[in-house]
Amino acid sequence: GMMCKARLDKLLPEPFDIILDLKAVRSASPVDFARSAADYGYDIQAGFYTDGVKAATGRDCRFFFIPQEKEAPYLSSVVDATDERHQPMAAEVGRHKYRQALERLADALASDRWPGYGDEPHALALPVWAVPQELTT
Repeated sequence: GMMCKARLDKLLPEPFDIILDLKAVRSASPVDFARSAADYGYDIQAGFYTDGVKAATGRDCRFFFIPQEKEAPYLSSVVDATDERHQPMAAEVGRHKYRQALERLADALASDRWPGYGDEPHALALPVWAVPQELTT
């Protein structure tokens, strides 16, 4: 029941029903891109965008990332976040994550209690390795 918005790079028209998302990356290899997707939450984007397009248009779309390297020779690849050979699909994992996040947001809005690290200042406790040994006595 929350209003959401998205900004798709490209939605191919019917009969293709494909969402394309371009990413500038250090490495476009599928293995390296999978790590980046996990680090940066690209799976969440895939789930969110496919659900958004379905809600707005009624179309079930596939979702492809096109990572392109930032340095010569500017290699690229095509990575399908909705490939059913991989279960669970990346988009399905992302869907689960974004729905949990929206539930937390709805709870915070309803209760006016926001998750965080507390309201009081915290002492800056430097890690042991950052303190000169002569100061640790």
